[in-house]
Amino acid sequence: MKVAIILLAVLVGAAAVVTQIKLTHKESRRMKLLKAGLWEKHLRRKQLFRVNDYDDLEYTGNITIGTPATQNFVVVLDTGSANLWIPDQACDNNDCKSKRKYSSSKSTTYLYDMKEWSIGYGDGSRASGYYGSDTVTIGSGKNALKIPEQTFGQATSLEGFGADGIDGILGLGFPPLSEDSIIPPINNAIYRNLLDKPIFTIWIAHRGINEQAQVGGVFTYGDYDTVNCGPEIGTVPVTMAAYWEFTMSGISVGSYSNNKGWETITDTGSSFIGGPTAVVDAIAAAVVQSEKIRTAITHLFTFISKNFSLFILKNKCVLALTKGEFGGWTSSWILGDPFLRQYCHIHYVTEEKIGFAKPLHH
Repeated sequence: MKVAIILLAVLVGAAAVVTQIKLTHKESRRMKLLKAGLWEKHLRRKQLFRVNDYDDLEYTGNITIGTPATQNFVVVLDTGSANLWIPDQACDNNDCKSKRKYSSSKSTTYLYDMKEWSIGYGDGSRASGYYGSDTVTIGSGKNALKIPEQTFGQATSLEGFGADGIDGILGLGFPPLSEDSIIPPINNAIYRNLLDKPIFTIWIAHRGINEQAQVGGVFTYGDYDTVNCGPEIGTVPVTMAAYWEFTMSGISVGSYSNNKGWETITDTGSSFIGGPTAVVDAIAAAVVQSEKIRTAITHLFTFISKNFSLFILKNKCVLALTKGEFGGWTSSWILGDPFLRQYCHIHYVTEEKIGFAKPLHH
């Protein structure tokens, strides 16, 4: 019996991998509407700005579901949610017509779950269907991360997802954030000892305002990304393990500073930085003043006793800030892609903390 247990431990350890998945950059719906002068009209249809508002979607990745791993899907790798769902072949409404659809009959590892689900999002979009479980594969080749018996949503109805260029969403938040207490894929992989380390690293490349459909960065599952990220400069504890949420002690921009302190999250599903209305208005005023004297200024976000910079250069007319009324949600700031591009983010899942590092290149 002891020999069998030791052998099992060796086999489990040998199966652990480090997997990388390249991100594809695309222009968000918000940016398209801003350029067309239609954002304010669109905004009037919405009541609240929330973390899981996919107007801001800019970065996507590819996964497969099923055995053999031939059913490919483009998904949002989303730290602001915790469920995985993709369209099912039974989805026949307009929003499903342009999407890849999952067929359980093509997989030898599929298991049916009769439970139904429905998820609504802050922009009014909604997905619903029933649950199933199957092998989810992230990456490719010998280092592909294969997660068996992963419960996921098979969407039979979609509303508001027709023009976003994605098939589904892969949530990277903590289990308490998950609908119906479903174990998120990254946690399932960790529980099964499939990763070398219980972490994932995000590096997002800088992109010009008109660039899209390009490789936009790398997600590394199971280790630190030494190719794209320099030494870690500090970590911050997660204050509530649902979102990747922490405390930011202050912010300063030009002549404006505020040390009130706020709960904050980093969110790969947002192409903007969202904050309290009064603070965002004050920041905008400071930026306008700086533009009048034609100088480049810097946002300074303060946490872990360090200042984290976000530069605004001369002749840049897009301020990547949006006002947020969060509808009872505990956090006041959402640090989206403009901040994520400035630093590598190392997510320590079991230790419940976030590390930061300067990227080696942009």
